[in-house]
Amino acid sequence: MFKLFKKIKKNFNPGSIFAFTKGILIGKMVVLVDSSEEKSFLMLPDMLPYTMKNDEFYFNYRNKTLDYIEELPDDVFVVVKAQYLKSIHAA
Repeated sequence: MFKLFKKIKKNFNPGSIFAFTKGILIGKMVVLVDSSEEKSFLMLPDMLPYTMKNDEFYFNYRNKTLDYIEELPDDVFVVVKAQYLKSIHAA
């Protein structure tokens, strides 16, 4: 028997970068900052906070609306997280 869905990586670490490949956000990139009940991202190049429910995230990932790009080095992620916190407090 064959698998209907390819196995997807379930545990993305903070610092993972994703690109939107479809929809109104096409061309935007997001960096995962927190992956608790909702996934929290910093949207690039706008430097705006963006949240997505886990179900919505995995649906978009499975349907190739979101593509995994790479994981940031730790020193770069520290800067991204600081910008994310600054953006949240500014709103």
